[in-house]
Amino acid sequence: AYFASALLSFYEATGNLNDLNLAAKVSEAGWNEFYVLNGWRKGYQNLLGGRNLEEIYLDGAVPAPDAVLAEVSIRIASITKNDAIAARAYDALDRAYDKIQENAFFYPSRIKALEIALEAQKRP
Repeated sequence: AYFASALLSFYEATGNLNDLNLAAKVSEAGWNEFYVLNGWRKGYQNLLGGRNLEEIYLDGAVPAPDAVLAEVSIRIASITKNDAIAARAYDALDRAYDKIQENAFFYPSRIKALEIALEAQKRP
């Protein structure tokens, strides 16, 4: 998510389509590797046992990776007109509103991604 965000920023600064294409590929890889219909995998192996799936992530020292990936995907989709990647991001953002409403302080990157999603849906 963070690498895709950096590549998208490079594209926005330079206009180099190679950066945009690579950002889209990295974003797609993030969806394919870590997103499942009921949440996000933390990785391939859980060394401590227990849960290896989260519905959504809290922000910490860095923004939550699921929110960053959703935001980047929506921004890429609005540039490339890729409705499939936008649909995945909208689907991922369409969950856990009760958690966000109860503890909005812990989800600022998700709230930002939701705002970007709403703005993107307003555009023709």
